[in-house]
Formats: sequence, structure tokens, C-alpha cells
Amino acid sequence: MHHKMLFAAIAAALLISIAMPAVALDIVYVDYFTLGRDTFYDTDLEAHSQGLDAFLFLPIKFITLGAVYELRDYDWHNQSQRISRNQLPDQLQMTMFSVGTLLDLNQRWKLLVRFDPGIASDFRDISIEDFYFRGYGVALFSYSKELSLMFGGGYTDQYEAPSPVPILGFDWRPTKDVQLSLMIPDRFHFRFAINDRFWPGIRGCLRGYSFRLSEDQPFDGSRIHRRELRLGPILDVRIVADLFFGIEAGAIVFNEFDIYDKHNRRIHKGDRAANWFAQAGLYYRFDLANLEKN
Repeated sequence: MHHKMLFAAIAAALLISIAMPAVALDIVYVDYFTLGRDTFYDTDLEAHSQGLDAFLFLPIKFITLGAVYELRDYDWHNQSQRISRNQLPDQLQMTMFSVGTLLDLNQRWKLLVRFDPGIASDFRDISIEDFYFRGYGVALFSYSKELSLMFGGGYTDQYEAPSPVPILGFDWRPTKDVQLSLMIPDRFHFRFAINDRFWPGIRGCLRGYSFRLSEDQPFDGSRIHRRELRLGPILDVRIVADLFFGIEAGAIVFNEFDIYDKHNRRIHKGDRAANWFAQAGLYYRFDLANLEKN
């Protein structure tokens, strides 16, 4: 149950992060990331991974449409007596589509409801078992012009049975040049403007998915549960208007890569040593307040 709750929190936070009112949010981004070589405890296995993230979010009046894609390549090294190299995928992919609504209940209260079907697997033989569904409802409260609060709940059926998760967070902008946001239990973001072009800061983010592998041997429909907590400095550079180039690097301080069989029994616990990451990409930003002006 602990892992189900953790993954449900990750699932909800990935999408809730675009829902806070009065936040300059990314409506389009494409970035490349690379991780240092992972060392798996209790095995001789090592792996280097790199990949691509892409995201599209379209706020149209009170309707929100979105799509997310992640591609991750693995380069495995050495062998292990506990798990065969052939049991490990060279590539994992995740794609998700979403539809939702953001309703103004009154001057202070908004209600966000989203539904998000997706696929997370090695994309070798896609079946109905590769699909998952996420959904949530969140109340957004404007405490003041500077502070917004958020609370609600969500669930995902990605882990065999629906897993609920509470959602709690805030976004604080004491000035137009400073932003602090927190999503309990998994996201922290702080940034400030040096000038109109440079926005440094720090971010912590818990990321993870459950990927279903092919029914073919040697995978036999097993699943990989991946979780990582990233923490480090960020720098956003305005290119023109609302188009930014962003770079981020830092430490991966919580790092798991577990393998479960098709009956959801863990067959390998792949705790990894602390690692580093780096990523860079292009971002186009939009303020939800602009919706109210249209």
C-alpha cells in the first residue's frame, strides 16, 4: 500500500503542477535529460540512462487539454547473478492524454477536475493491460493576490487497484519577481528574477511511473516501478516574450528501480546509489490569469 500511495501522489502531482491559479505555467516544453551511471545495490549491474520529455497543455476558456510523453533509453553494464541482463529493457516510454475543466465558482474559489488516460510500457506489444487511468478533483482558493491554496484528492488504477491520494499545496508570489510553491508530499519550487531575462532558483521533484513490459519472454508481462527524487538549482533564460530556455542539474537523492511479476509480486528490489542528473530544454509559458481576460 505504501508504494501505491507514493505512486498515486506522483501521478497527481505531475498534473496538479499545472493547475495552480496565478502561476506562470509551461504550456509547451521539450527537454533532454541525462543521468549519471546508476549502481544497483546487491548486484553488479550498472546503467546509464538518458531521455526526452515533451509536454503540451492547452487552456481554452474553462476547458483544458493536454498530452505528456517521456522516452528513456538504458545502456546496461556488467551482469548479475540475481537478474539476467535480458530481463531488463533497453527503452521505456510513457504517453498520456488529458481533458479537464477549470470552473470559476466565485471570485475566490475555482474547481479543477481532470481525467488522464495513458500508457506506460516498453511499447513492444501494446494491449489493454498497458493502459491506465488517473483522475482528480481540486479546490483552488485565492487567499489573497499573493497567495493561492489548493486541496483535494485524486486516484490512479495504474497499480492493479484504485489508489487514493490527498492533495495539498500553495503558491505564493510576494512580488512579481519571486515565486514559491509547495506540493505536499512531492514538489518544491522557488525562483526569482535577477532581471527580466534571468530567473534562477531551486526545485525538488519526485518522479516515477510503473511500466509494463512485453508478454514475450523473458519479460513475461512483468512491471518496472521507477521512483526518483531530484533536487537542484535551476536557471530559466528568457529568449523572447514568453519563450524560455531552461537548464537544471543536481542530485538524485531517492532512487529506486523495482521489478514486479505479472501477479504484482516484487522479484527484484533495485535500490540505487545517489546519483546526479542534468537537463535542458525549451519552455513556452502562460499565466492562467490571462484566461479571465479573454
